[in-house]
Amino acid sequence: MSLTQHHSGAPAPADDSHDFRLSMEPQDDASVIAVAGELDLTTVPALRGALSGAAERGVSRLVIDLTEVSFIDSVGVGAVLHAKRRLPADGRLAVVVATASYANVIFDAVGAEAFLSIFDTREAAVGHVAADDAA
Repeated sequence: MSLTQHHSGAPAPADDSHDFRLSMEPQDDASVIAVAGELDLTTVPALRGALSGAAERGVSRLVIDLTEVSFIDSVGVGAVLHAKRRLPADGRLAVVVATASYANVIFDAVGAEAFLSIFDTREAAVGHVAADDAA
């Protein structure tokens, strides 16, 4: 799904680093929501919709993969933090951010590791939420 368009209404070029994409990828033991491009005031409603849909379907093990996010603002961070509150009491959430990314800088600056389990690979995040002893 791509939401980015130029003000003229023409589709953005395929290689535009600001192009927003979101996908839902069911895994064996978790659901993965992968986001790419800029996550800001104009694109966060799509993420909120995907997170709400997961909550309504009773998803209890969720990974939010932000490794391809080129920009995230406070609204995007808020949507991720809110996702944890929407999970059932025994639910598990992990967030994936690339080590050298802007998203990692922002999550570090807001102290998100105090509230979220953050990983640098999707495999580690899925393993965390699927583990029997995950907290």
